[in-house]
Amino acid sequence: MKQILLISILLSAGLFTFACNPVTIRYDLPPIEPPVPTPTSTPCPGGGTFGSTGPSTGLQPAGGNDIFFNRQQALSNNTISSLAIDIQTTGLKFDMGIYADNGSGTGPTTRLAHTGIRTAHSTGIFTCAVTPVTITAGSYYWFAFIADGSGNVGWSYPLVNGSWLEITGHSLPTSALGSSNQSMIQFTLYGNTCP
Repeated sequence: MKQILLISILLSAGLFTFACNPVTIRYDLPPIEPPVPTPTSTPCPGGGTFGSTGPSTGLQPAGGNDIFFNRQQALSNNTISSLAIDIQTTGLKFDMGIYADNGSGTGPTTRLAHTGIRTAHSTGIFTCAVTPVTITAGSYYWFAFIADGSGNVGWSYPLVNGSWLEITGHSLPTSALGSSNQSMIQFTLYGNTCP
């Protein structure tokens, strides 16, 4: 009550005035973080696959120094961004790749891309990135893998156009010339594509 009386006295004496300027009250709020994008399980958004995707119906022991090839014909123009294989033995070392065709559909020639030697720390489908490979509709390509011979690889459809080549070492060579062509099981081995 005394405060109100004091203000009244000051006002009547002209010793206290009110300002009519607006008062700005500032609150410093933390910046809004942009939403974190949800990762997608698709290797390439809108992409697909090219090759034998399975599911695997059998197991094949991986041969020590043998490269196994499966021939596939591209149905559309596309780009392969990664390769996948069904490894069914933990600890298996492997290399997978894709080779060009000799022009007549009867054998692989030049390596277009490969994953390098990898180790399976579990079992199942392993997907590894490669340098992108452009594929052309109607052309043949040869998916290949080599393993250290200490385990099994899944296959899905028997007796397709295939090839094999015996080499020294466990890495895919730059050339597959000299491979022996024959019908063989079709391994679960394919490429993931980007449109």
